Amino acid sequence: MIFSPKGFNELAVKYAHLKKSFIISTVVLIVLFFILGNMSQQTPYLSFAAMLAAILGAEAFFIAGFLQYFGKLDSSTSINSFWYSVTLAKEWLEVVMFIVLLLMPLAMAVMLAYGV
Repeated sequence: MIFSPKGFNELAVKYAHLKKSFIISTVVLIVLFFILGNMSQQTPYLSFAAMLAAILGAEAFFIAGFLQYFGKLDSSTSINSFWYSVTLAKEWLEVVMFIVLLLMPLAMAVMLAYGV
């Protein structure tokens, strides 16, 4: 995979049909987080499961956002050279932002697993 707006666009177009699934799983995992969070006083393992549900819900949300943002590149429709360079710079900033956002829940899960 190429870490560029064009590479992310190809990936988002390839998996665009999964966007609704990620949105639904986000809602289900966040609801599960609240349900398990209320029951976590009974068993300590439920608090771990609640945190895991929240992290997975955040990851599903970021993946759905990734598929939405990179589904169509703004630079592909720009005809003016100035606006082309502005939209291209914006797309590169989005690439950096989504690399950080997609890795953050995974880093949080590793920290939770190792008790950091």
